[in-house]
Amino acid sequence: MSLRLAQQRIKQRCNNGREIQLFISNETSGFEESDSITVTIKAYPIRYAPFNRRIDENVGFEEQVDIMAYVSYAELAQVGYDINRYDGAEIEGDRYSIYQIRPYSQHDETFLYYIIGGRKN
Repeated sequence: MSLRLAQQRIKQRCNNGREIQLFISNETSGFEESDSITVTIKAYPIRYAPFNRRIDENVGFEEQVDIMAYVSYAELAQVGYDINRYDGAEIEGDRYSIYQIRPYSQHDETFLYYIIGGRKN
């Protein structure tokens, strides 16, 4: 499968998922508002702890997080989001502090997903 086709399939899969909001909390942004610089993206799948063995073998930070959300690497690159600047997420009405954001599932030299790992606030 070509990279372009793989990216298109991942993007379609994520777009069928749930919306999540990423934000920079006021502690790190310096703003006095409750939260700032919010972006809404689609994620699929969203997985909750405890994680299955396959995830345990492939991710490496699963013991430190309560949730993992998979977002399309290509979509974020296309819209120009610097995903690493966000420190919080709202997923299905619950707030999480972002523990780690890591590229995942490599196709040749390009990644297909970002995994966002969060701890329940």
